[in-house]
Amino acid sequence: MMREPSKQEGGFEASDFPALQDFLGAYFHEDFVDEYGSAEAAAKQFCDDASHEEIAQTGVELQRLLGHLQGRPLAEWQAVLQRLGGAWQLQSEKDLKAIAELLATHGK
Repeated sequence: MMREPSKQEGGFEASDFPALQDFLGAYFHEDFVDEYGSAEAAAKQFCDDASHEEIAQTGVELQRLLGHLQGRPLAEWQAVLQRLGGAWQLQSEKDLKAIAELLATHGK
């Protein structure tokens, strides 16, 4: 059973997102653009490498995170990604939403 994010730190606790931490740390590290070329390509590689269950769980956690971040400034989105182990510098909220859609498609 999944836990809801704790109320500490404004309702966000990095440990509430273990699959997302694994995903961001492994595929959105500081050299991910050199390695994969783009965020979309990194996410597609994850989908090729991961099990259906891992993709689905990561997608669920990403959707929860998007709900948490909705309406907050982009700088806060960046800070949260870094706390989760990612080095991806978003240009807009749409970037992360596009990855969520890709995971949802592959996690079915």
